[in-house]
Amino acid sequence: MKTMRRAANWYLQTWWESISDIGFYKRLQKTPILRSVGFALLFYVFVAIGYTAWFQFNIRPNLEASINQTSEELISQIPDDLTFNWDGSKLDFSQPTNITVKTPAALKTIVGIPQNVLSISSDGKTNESLISISPTRVIVAFRDQEQASNLTEMFTETFSTTGKELKSEISSGISSMPIVLSTLVALLPLVIFVGFLLSRGMFLVIEIIMVWLVLKIYQRNSNFGYVVRLSLQLLVIAEIPHQLGNILGLNLPFSLLSLSFWVLLAFVVLQLEKQPSKR
Repeated sequence: MKTMRRAANWYLQTWWESISDIGFYKRLQKTPILRSVGFALLFYVFVAIGYTAWFQFNIRPNLEASINQTSEELISQIPDDLTFNWDGSKLDFSQPTNITVKTPAALKTIVGIPQNVLSISSDGKTNESLISISPTRVIVAFRDQEQASNLTEMFTETFSTTGKELKSEISSGISSMPIVLSTLVALLPLVIFVGFLLSRGMFLVIEIIMVWLVLKIYQRNSNFGYVVRLSLQLLVIAEIPHQLGNILGLNLPFSLLSLSFWVLLAFVVLQLEKQPSKR
């Protein structure tokens, strides 16, 4: 318990000093590099947990409601005596079929999503939908772009099924959805964290080299270890406006993360130059 309290105090103190005391960045010259690495890793652990909580409490309920609504509407339009027969080249329907499932209200806030989420037609005349299925093709349409695939690419073996059997399969799949989503929520923090490690790792490699070269050219402190510690610290702070931009849905023609990083770097270097050297 004491160890956790000390770790929490260290983390909070590091955060406070990094945004309130310019001398903190001078002291980084003597700070063990593992502390800077640990500080950054812990930050991304918290970010991963935050995104997972957001998915659990905001996305998951809407996703479950949308899936249930869509499946119920689909099942209600499939006659029990309808037969689907795939002969290897064409999907035959035993009777004229035109099924249209409207886009759930929770998904209509997505820009560019069609009014219908699914359309199935035996005559090939499908309504404008996110997914349209005809006897020979499936079309995915989103934001004025279409991606068409032949059913032969999806089904490699012939089959025949009735509407009653298909509805049973759909109901069975929907009943297992809570387990799938719970598994996803359990794995999501790790997936997000690993994603950050990969993306920010590549970002840091490039930025550290560039920072080292810039400091070298302008004859500033270009000790490589110090550059690594400084870059790690600034990356964490630059991540704040970047993530806020993501939350607000900002669509910028440049990287807010990179811009924030370099603005912070310029500010810190200029402020350190103003501080008198202690001998």
